Amino acid sequence: MSWFEFVQNVPCSAPLAFRIGIIGAGRVGGALARALSSHLAWIVARSPWRRAELRQFLQQTPIVGSLDEIAVAADVIIISVPDRAISAIAGELARCFSDQLEGKVLVHLSGALTATELAAAAAFGALAISAHPFTMVPTSDPAWLYGAMWGIEGNPRAFPFIEAIVHAVGGTPYVLGPTDAKRKALYHAAAVLASNVTTEVVALAQEVARLAGIPPERFLPPI
Repeated sequence: MSWFEFVQNVPCSAPLAFRIGIIGAGRVGGALARALSSHLAWIVARSPWRRAELRQFLQQTPIVGSLDEIAVAADVIIISVPDRAISAIAGELARCFSDQLEGKVLVHLSGALTATELAAAAAFGALAISAHPFTMVPTSDPAWLYGAMWGIEGNPRAFPFIEAIVHAVGGTPYVLGPTDAKRKALYHAAAVLASNVTTEVVALAQEVARLAGIPPERFLPPI
């Protein structure tokens, strides 16, 4: 069995004592949903295609298209949406749940933005945190999360919850310490350089090798 085949069969490593809601069902949100399926309270996915895809794996989990369809805030709410939408989602949570947010853990997954993006919900007592998987997640297969480091920052009271989630999906949490916008941007730059840039350089090397008339699958792997 290959390493990739092995990690596809790694189960959730430990039971969690809380319920999770996920907003956003893209690659990372979908991977987390599938990895944490037994602990989900609900999922909000605006794309009908994403909802249909997740229902193949999560037949017992409510999957809806809008926060307005959710009556009760989960203990932990994971926001897995594009960076530009995070602050607006925090505002929607404040509108929909207001006083229900007291003591709830609210986490966004951006590698570039800090937990301050969640200020609208934190004003109602939510424990705001960011947690970013330092890895590539090209599909919603939860195997991509296995073995990843996760950079976390925000309200320390939320750390035990997100650390438990990260361990449950086979990752390792790392507290980034006091993090302002500049330091978070540098953290994100390191992730981009390690993944996107490396991928593009390898793809360019393959193309140049083909132009040179040599088989890249034979010449490139040794180096």
